[in-house]
Amino acid sequence: MIDFLLSTGIRVGELVRLNIDDIDFSERECVVYGKGDKECKAYFDAKTKIHLINYIESRMDDNSALFVSLNKPHSTVIVLNVMLTLWSVKTFM
Repeated sequence: MIDFLLSTGIRVGELVRLNIDDIDFSERECVVYGKGDKECKAYFDAKTKIHLINYIESRMDDNSALFVSLNKPHSTVIVLNVMLTLWSVKTFM
C-alpha cells in the first residue's frame, strides 16, 4: 500500500476508493477518482506492479476493492492515516 502511494503520488482518499478493476497491469496505470469525482490516470513502477499482483493473488476474498479492511470493503482514510503514521514512526525512529 505504501509502495503504491509512493509510486503513484495519489492521495490516501483516492487510494481507498480504488477497485481491482481500476488497475491496468499491462500499462501500469490506474483510474483514480479525485476531488469532484474527476477521473484521471496515475502510473506506477514495475516494482509496485509485482507487489500488487502478489497482494491480489494472496487474498482469500472476492471483494472488488483493491485494499480492504476487516470490517468494510474499502479501507477508510482514518485507518490508512493511522497505519501510515505507525509505519513512519517505526521507519524513521
